[in-house]
Amino acid sequence: MLSRLATAALVALSVALVSGCMDQYQYEYPSTIYRPTMVGVIADGGLGGSLDWRVTLADGGTFDLPSDEAVLGPSPLAGSLFFRGTTASGDWWGALDALGDGCWEAYLGPVNNPMVWDLGSSILFMYGLELPKAAGYWTEVQPKMIDGRLGWLQPMHGDPYSPSEPTTFCANASGEIEFAVLRWTGQRPSPPPSL
Repeated sequence: MLSRLATAALVALSVALVSGCMDQYQYEYPSTIYRPTMVGVIADGGLGGSLDWRVTLADGGTFDLPSDEAVLGPSPLAGSLFFRGTTASGDWWGALDALGDGCWEAYLGPVNNPMVWDLGSSILFMYGLELPKAAGYWTEVQPKMIDGRLGWLQPMHGDPYSPSEPTTFCANASGEIEFAVLRWTGQRPSPPPSL
């Protein structure tokens, strides 16, 4: 009799634990989403007055970037791709490093969330930057269904189950993702032939 009661209690506990975890994701979306409203290639960048950054874009626009704004990515240096926008928390800016051949690396990880999400018409990176896909977007690394959503798992230090190499996401000078490849060779790859 006691074993039936113990079995029933274990089954009830298991059901409660499983149903309690059903709407939680292993990899959550970032808490803040950064959608650029302005994009440009930096012609000159460096520290301005008061330890704020000053950037001049290839189109001639110059911006003083307050150090109290949210910042994504590396220092805004010549050749980097520059972004600026606003969230509910305030203004933000960021930069992506140039890989060459008209490509800027959109992956800035690893962070504590190793996912890059495929949202259909855009890609959401683990640190919150969301960039649209270019009209001719293609990928040689197909996203996988993870937590019921499409995405790419990126390497995480110390995690034996994560991939050994990150997928390279190439942003063009307009801030659109043109392609995703496993290995960047320094030259723009050709898209795979259409089926």
